Amino acid sequence: MDFLITVLGCNSAIPAQGRHPSAQVIDLLDKRYLIDAGEGAQLQFSRYRKSPMKVSAIFISHLHGDHIFGLPGLLTTLNLLGRTGPLQIFGPMGLEDMMKTFLGYAGVNELSYEVRFHTVTSPSKSLIYQDERALVYSFPLDHKVPTFGYLIEEKMKYFNLNREALERYHIPKEDRARLAEGADWVSQEGVLIPNASLTLPKRPPRRYAYCSDTRYFPEIIPWIRGADLLYHEATYLHEMVDKAHQRFHSTALQAGQIAAAAGVKKLLLGHFSSKYKDLTSLEEEARGPFPNAYAAVEGETYKL
Repeated sequence: MDFLITVLGCNSAIPAQGRHPSAQVIDLLDKRYLIDAGEGAQLQFSRYRKSPMKVSAIFISHLHGDHIFGLPGLLTTLNLLGRTGPLQIFGPMGLEDMMKTFLGYAGVNELSYEVRFHTVTSPSKSLIYQDERALVYSFPLDHKVPTFGYLIEEKMKYFNLNREALERYHIPKEDRARLAEGADWVSQEGVLIPNASLTLPKRPPRRYAYCSDTRYFPEIIPWIRGADLLYHEATYLHEMVDKAHQRFHSTALQAGQIAAAAGVKKLLLGHFSSKYKDLTSLEEEARGPFPNAYAAVEGETYKL
């Protein structure tokens, strides 16, 4: 089952150095989600051949422009394309009013599809959304305005079938779907074969943690522990740690420290200041405490 993260934008407030503001597309088998929608998000969808029509849920970290200015245009485009399926949008208080006001002044008083807004207010890690493919948790970050990180966890619905056992017990193909869902099997002779004898243990679910704008905030460590991939902002090099703290941002070194303490498998740096054209120094700094760290590349797809 594919679990893919495509970076549409990884810069901070100012689009510069060929980089765009924050936006990411998450593909989990047949489901598609969007995290943040910075300016130009819909153009990035087109550029990297990702259809926005497939997006079923959008998760906004906070209400600063470099994370939401692309949302009104995206909603309007979906309307022009004739979308009919509902769209779930999660974000801090004020997001719904902001979008409705903007669209109203733009003359878009009615959309061809239903938008369901959900306000995120959780003071700790909380389950805010689930479907047949994923569980999505929110958790608070430390920024100038209410800001949330998101943890997307694969929903492990099915067991893996033990092919050797299926052949040994002559299990018909039409019965195998029920076994994958956890059912036992009864032979024609009335012998019950427990599910555990016919299936393999479920592997651990894959997990992706997204931490946008935040100061160094160790409180998130228990909430993201062991994630397969962590995206963490690294706006500055550590030589600018005082400026980072004043502006409620993190350095690459601090991102590496969080990744190491949380025991994640891989770290993806992002939200880069426009002052950095070459990101090698940020990458190298994060690798001090956490060797498996990489600078996010726009258009790149990362597989869990």
